[in-house]
Amino acid sequence: MIAGTQCLFKMFVVDPLLVTSALTYRQFVLLVFATVCIAAAGYIINDIEDTKADEINKPEKVVVGKTIKESHAFIMYMALNILGVIFGVYLANMVGNRGLAIVFVIISGILYAYATQIKEIIIMGNFLVSALVAMTIIIIGMFDVSPIQDISNASETTLVFKIIYVYALFALLVNFIRELIKDIEDVKGDHVAGIKTLPIVLGRQRAAKIASALAILTAGVIFYFVYQYLYDQPWAVAYVLLLVMAPLLYFSFKAWQVENQKELSMLSTLLKLILLFGMFSVAAIYFILHWK
Repeated sequence: MIAGTQCLFKMFVVDPLLVTSALTYRQFVLLVFATVCIAAAGYIINDIEDTKADEINKPEKVVVGKTIKESHAFIMYMALNILGVIFGVYLANMVGNRGLAIVFVIISGILYAYATQIKEIIIMGNFLVSALVAMTIIIIGMFDVSPIQDISNASETTLVFKIIYVYALFALLVNFIRELIKDIEDVKGDHVAGIKTLPIVLGRQRAAKIASALAILTAGVIFYFVYQYLYDQPWAVAYVLLLVMAPLLYFSFKAWQVENQKELSMLSTLLKLILLFGMFSVAAIYFILHWK
């Protein structure tokens, strides 16, 4: 989803709106590869640190310590981080802004801190990982748009950044809700591992109701942007209403009265689909606006 989302923004936002951008297609592929490497490394270190909790929450999905030795997993973690940082440094040099090289180093460090310490802090861990998901969109602007921004293309680049920030906010909110649902699913294992999540502190039902309320808030934010920018495009409005807002409201209704693990799993999958359709709206809206 990270790679697909970044390619969608390159093809349907950056290229159509800008005469030129900072990265060639080959360099953009390297940006996608670097981002995926850092994200994959984050997943690996999280799996290493979560082994105890995962053996209770989802024993059938435990890989580290069973399919792969922990030492081998750590080597993979280090290798992916090194690859991601190397390509990040290369791309920063290519766009003429060496300071951007630090971005991948910082993200890698935050993912390590999240896996080893921050996720044990109530809410903060959920928000941080959701912000990093949003960052996978913002990083496109940082590497492909910002380096060529000047007075001559200020209006176009500003529009691109506005679109990027809107979708980044959407990704942050939806992923934050999904993190809460995952925490409700994982209460038993997290309790044993000593991780204080929102459902452990407030209870599963209260945490689910907070997720439900946040879904309504997210739907409201989406409605605002649709009303502001797409009100005269009925097909685009229909896409967002039917494939993003309606599922979000359905999620809110179901989360308010969720009772068992099966329903929680369904809600988590539904949020994935909402995020997927939300990202695909970039392409859908492009084709709608250019359809004659």
